[in-house]
Amino acid sequence: MNKLVNLPENRALSGLCDAMVEAWKIQDRPKAVILFVIEDVTYNICDQRFHEFYIRETYPFVQVIRRTLTQIFNGGKLGPDGELLIDEQEVTVIYFRAGYEPGHYYGPNEWSARLLMERSKAIKCPSIQYHLAGTKKVQQALAKPGILKRFIADDHKIDTIKEIFTG
Repeated sequence: MNKLVNLPENRALSGLCDAMVEAWKIQDRPKAVILFVIEDVTYNICDQRFHEFYIRETYPFVQVIRRTLTQIFNGGKLGPDGELLIDEQEVTVIYFRAGYEPGHYYGPNEWSARLLMERSKAIKCPSIQYHLAGTKKVQQALAKPGILKRFIADDHKIDTIKEIFTG
């Protein structure tokens, strides 16, 4: 008996990539690129490359570039209309694979790169709100007694939320 038929369909790769390309299309800038923000040393390279290859194969007209925060600082700027330019290429979608923890920001240059991206009109994936909510420090602060109660009245919902928090 083939046990694989019992596995649920997993469309995480195509779903995320299709959504990024839809965001790219909304901007109506056919020469613009999707930017993957990556770490200097990437241990999860296969996952990232699957996303890049899926986009290239399914949407050959969409270009993906990969840059570290340091590279973005060195080659990035805002255009006259708030567009993000990396090495003179317009970026309409930013996919963060780095920048999730303070250790990714070695100094003021990397923080400046993040600020540059946030100030741009490029669509961010995830948004800064979701990015911050997923950090351990924010989760630790929200896990302190009484903090979530300020925002959520239902104790059951609070307990459910706390179950996903890190230590």
